[in-house]
Amino acid sequence: NHEWAYDVISNNSSGFIIVGARDYYDWGVSEKRNILVLGVDNYGELLWEKEINESGAVDEIAHSISYTNNGNYFICSKVNSLSKPGVYQPKIIKIDNRGNIDWQRTFASNGRKYHEYKATGTASGDIVIVGSSSHQSAGGYKDDAFMIRVSEKGNIIWTNSYGSADHDDWGWSVFETPNTNLVFVGSTKSFGASLFDIFLMGTNADGISN
Repeated sequence: NHEWAYDVISNNSSGFIIVGARDYYDWGVSEKRNILVLGVDNYGELLWEKEINESGAVDEIAHSISYTNNGNYFICSKVNSLSKPGVYQPKIIKIDNRGNIDWQRTFASNGRKYHEYKATGTASGDIVIVGSSSHQSAGGYKDDAFMIRVSEKGNIIWTNSYGSADHDDWGWSVFETPNTNLVFVGSTKSFGASLFDIFLMGTNADGISN
């Protein structure tokens, strides 16, 4: 089966945690993808392996793993469902350093298969998710970049969209600066872009850009 690795992080105990996805096939046709989580030592030797797939989900793909100062690991994935296979949503999964799940929560979004969702841990212990969502406009469907800040328990603190309503904007990655501001990078067709331009956005801790 095909396997992909999308992110890696030190587990603070002489090893690393890798996240990605694994394909499953039925009669040669790809049916779904499960989250794949691997624990390896400093020499790359496999210590443990976990697969995660929510009941009723078709695709579940982990694009990032982050660590917060209070010792928590958070996987950020995208997931669809049997009832709406064309719609993808971001999900946060809290795990321990052996890949065991503490809790998981999916957040509402009208994402597509080509969208990705990634998250970063913050100094306060919160998690900030970046991604993209589609909306109907006069010119057809357009994509918006967004960020969601959630608590270490998975409760939404705030959510904001970025870019313009009439053009496509995507969020691909996010990090927190030492002064707790947020920076995300993506792609955009807004702001007079020639085709796809780099979208670099800085905000305060509440997701507001001056």
